Amino acid sequence: MLYMMKWTLEEPLSDGKTEQTEHQERFADISAKYTRGQEWAFVWRAARKQIGLVAEAASQAACDSLAERIRERLGAKVGRTACSEATLSEMFGCLNAASRRDLISEAAERSIRERYACVQSRDIAFRERLLTPKKTFPTMIKEARECYLSESLAGELKRVEQGFQGDACFGHPTHYEIMGSRDDIGKALCDSVLEALVKVGRLKSTRVTQYILSEQNEFSSALYENLYQSSVGGTVEITVDGTIRQWIYDEVLPGICLTARRYMDKVLTVFRYTEGADRAREEIVKKLGAFPLVRLDDSTVSGEFAERYLRRRSREYHLRPDKALLAAAQTSLTASELDERVEAWYIRKLQKTKYPQYVPVLQREEAQPEGDGDAMNELSRLIGLEEIKATVTRIVRFCKARTQMAAQGHGVRRPSMHMVFTGNPGTAKTTVARLMAKVLAENGVLDSGRFHEVGRADLVGKYVGHTAPLVREAFAKAKGGLLFIDEAYSLVDERRGLFGDEAINTIVQEMENHRDDTIVVFAGYPEPMESFLDRNVGLRSRVAFHVSFPDYSVEELCCIAESIAAQDGLTLNEEAKDRLRPLFASACREKDFGNGRYARKVIEQACMAQANRLFDPERGEPDPAQLCVLTAEDIACPSAVKSPRAQPLIGFCG
Repeated sequence: MLYMMKWTLEEPLSDGKTEQTEHQERFADISAKYTRGQEWAFVWRAARKQIGLVAEAASQAACDSLAERIRERLGAKVGRTACSEATLSEMFGCLNAASRRDLISEAAERSIRERYACVQSRDIAFRERLLTPKKTFPTMIKEARECYLSESLAGELKRVEQGFQGDACFGHPTHYEIMGSRDDIGKALCDSVLEALVKVGRLKSTRVTQYILSEQNEFSSALYENLYQSSVGGTVEITVDGTIRQWIYDEVLPGICLTARRYMDKVLTVFRYTEGADRAREEIVKKLGAFPLVRLDDSTVSGEFAERYLRRRSREYHLRPDKALLAAAQTSLTASELDERVEAWYIRKLQKTKYPQYVPVLQREEAQPEGDGDAMNELSRLIGLEEIKATVTRIVRFCKARTQMAAQGHGVRRPSMHMVFTGNPGTAKTTVARLMAKVLAENGVLDSGRFHEVGRADLVGKYVGHTAPLVREAFAKAKGGLLFIDEAYSLVDERRGLFGDEAINTIVQEMENHRDDTIVVFAGYPEPMESFLDRNVGLRSRVAFHVSFPDYSVEELCCIAESIAAQDGLTLNEEAKDRLRPLFASACREKDFGNGRYARKVIEQACMAQANRLFDPERGEPDPAQLCVLTAEDIACPSAVKSPRAQPLIGFCG
């Protein structure tokens, strides 16, 4: 662990006659002597009666022992001392200052820089913070429940408070995966549990190093080793979002997971996921194997608990809650969703009571026709999928008609809304499901636009009695929104009566239990989905809509490719567009060629080819205007998709 020390001297180290160079030599000698092995120290600031040092030691006691040896060697009479933990950034700043002032030997400086060579690279994006645990456990548990609506955090804080058996703490019994419905909530969940671990001594260091899994970041096995080695006794937080691409799954995650497992007893690892990172989480859990993980997230709440939260938030705006606000407590919502309701209510309240001149504007916004919300507009802008768009429109109109009948006093029971999406890879099944959840929420069919995606790993347990609770947990997380079960046919086992059948049977039961508040969408390839629907006699009858996603045409793929390029500020010249048509026509003849994913792969590789072409040293500096244009020279067939198979030849060929 890194420490910064400041000594205030009772008397100067010299009488003022000693040459400055002699002081520099003394301090450089200190760095040379004590920069060996796992512990080291150097002086970075030397005033007449004040000395600043940086040290690395296994603990505070080891740092104090090292400091005592340095004081004896200097012959310094120290009056006051101050010692605090330091970040890597602070250490590098002090190292640079010591180098400028000739207070550290060249060998010592080189040794320290080599030790942290990877993490000081400009190509790695990481952040550091020092925890400041000040709250008591009752306060932290109360905040977990009332501020973050997290029963999982409250339960873990109680377990942490129990401490450990014996006289000393050894290793980490568990690590963490954190999924907050909003980034600031995720960070709060993370810091709360880490501060609790510091309080009971399970974390020796208060430093948290956050490594961001981003395509712009540097990746290497040496980096992961360096990152974890420099965090022994502390925490490494891996932040993962839902936009990472396939090559990161294949090339980066295995190295990170392997290093986390190697240091599992020395460094606490926290995987913090942003919205839409369900697939990344599934891949990481697979690669971690037996690595112990506790999941922390913010729960959905309703009723009295949600009402207390709404009342507390309304007091922050100095307003008294009314029926319009408290109505949100009747549906199951997360903390971030309740916050959105409070903020929208506050704005309306402010306009109506304090600024009535805005009421006509507000009324016009409230009169906006149903079905024309942002999600519906976004769905309509998707390329192709005309039949799917028409189906979504029919579903919305059908639900509106049933809702109006119920409002007129007719005894109308809400119909089953569960669906099956079938189509080849890359036909936008997941994208449409996400937008459909929002569309149905905008039109009052669903309580919220929550979208929860799961696969076999999330639903099928590893032992008897584990599967049914996993399925019920998935429905609880999707309550009020849409539960998307991708590759649903993967639940079908070769033999009947195994865990997959238990998952399917429980899904059928929960579909009926949650028919009024949750929509289930099963997705997958057309043929295997038929086998899945036949697996349980009650499954097919509970599916109200069967939506087929056709493969994209060549023209649609060209439009998708241009749209993907435009998102990155790029355009394709006419020759490049002409090059795309035969390329897509050839790919369309291949089975499972990838559809929209294939188009994205084409553009991604075109961007790499363009960069390689423009920045070839032999061509000189590129014209800035060329940076935004892809040419036919950049377009090539992605290696992930083979060209169509040629007709087999009869006989021999030479």
